[in-house]
Amino acid sequence: MPNNVLEKSHFIEELINYNLESVSKYSQSIANSINIAWLNYIDSKNGQKKVDRSLDKIYKNVDKLKEIEIKKTTLEELEKIKKDNIEFIDAIYKKYLLNIKYKKRLIYRIKEADSLADIIKELIDTYIYDNRKIIKKDSLNIVLPKMKEEKEVKKELSFMIDKNSYVYVNLKLENGTMIIDSNSFMLENEDYKKALKENKDSFSYIDKKLKYSPYEKKRRIFIQSMFDLEKGLMSLENKNMDITYPIDKYFFYSRMIVDNLYKELTNFSRTQNSVLHNLTELTIRAYGNDRLISKYDFIESEFRNKLIEVDEIVLNEFWSASNLLKKSYPEYLEIKNIVPNILDLYRVLNVKILRGVGVLIDDYVKDFYYSINRVAKYMNGDDLISLYWEIKNVLLKDSYKKSLLKKLIELQSVVSEILSDRFNESSEYVIKEYIKDEIIKD
Repeated sequence: MPNNVLEKSHFIEELINYNLESVSKYSQSIANSINIAWLNYIDSKNGQKKVDRSLDKIYKNVDKLKEIEIKKTTLEELEKIKKDNIEFIDAIYKKYLLNIKYKKRLIYRIKEADSLADIIKELIDTYIYDNRKIIKKDSLNIVLPKMKEEKEVKKELSFMIDKNSYVYVNLKLENGTMIIDSNSFMLENEDYKKALKENKDSFSYIDKKLKYSPYEKKRRIFIQSMFDLEKGLMSLENKNMDITYPIDKYFFYSRMIVDNLYKELTNFSRTQNSVLHNLTELTIRAYGNDRLISKYDFIESEFRNKLIEVDEIVLNEFWSASNLLKKSYPEYLEIKNIVPNILDLYRVLNVKILRGVGVLIDDYVKDFYYSINRVAKYMNGDDLISLYWEIKNVLLKDSYKKSLLKKLIELQSVVSEILSDRFNESSEYVIKEYIKDEIIKD
């Protein structure tokens, strides 16, 4: 086996073992089953039939894991899993003879994943792809590892009708209780990806005979808007790098992503119906702007890589177009590149969040832990400290009712706890040395 394939294989094996530790938190039996099947799959002593059976067992258990995740995993937990994976990749990839492009593509796939199960499947598929030209000792033929064969199972979306004859998709009744149908949700997501691949105008067929509930109408409008945005981003990948290249689309799409993310992050309402709340969270995770900001990052990085091959005339045209566009998009007036990069998007988003504190202060104070952890998703330490002072100043200015002291203590506690985790320092040290404030006591 070529050295570069060996290094990639060891790298992926280490990542899979790392993620199996997270699987055990959901189900020890699934983690054990995947681990045993994985060891049998990579064991060179095993025959092809056992290898194929092992791979099939891996995929079956990964599917079981995904069904559990759909019911139990929150957006915050998934983000933690992705972040941990990326940090682990950064920590180990230099041990192996890997190029930066291989690493970036793998990180991009992890950012796009909708679950831990998807991450593991991506790693397995990557391992299979990297090892696709392994030659068996007892054969002159090239043996390709077999991918999982799909069984002929009838797949259908679930539709539930309430007492007002309103239709809800991906929900079903089980023992009189409304629950999310994970198989239906996965099928809907498959239809979405298929529609993107086939360049369709809509992610799903709409049956006009059905009386969709107001909730489902709103959910479908959201998914369609994400579909249109993702389709637009994907179209940039195959454009020729000439004077007709649509530089303006990067400004337009990045503003849309920032505006959408702002709405998502500052939506602090929690519906009384936990099932609908969970379905909303799943929908945002599967289709929302967190995925699209990763896709934007990937496409913008590829654009910058291609600039090396562009001649000087075209490059000057790009800069001219960019300088004109900055006047229409003042939030990007100070950017250093031709188009906004992901750090520019984060900066604009966080400025928008800071400016909106005064308007949303009542929502923040209802639950500082929930609201601040939500909006701080894309903030670095400095951004979070700025958010702390912005909220504190608004509270002091408004003399927030009779609970001012209580709210200030709560605010300081939440922010210092987040920063304490990030900097691995005590909360007291964080307040004094990073936030530069006095410890507030009752």
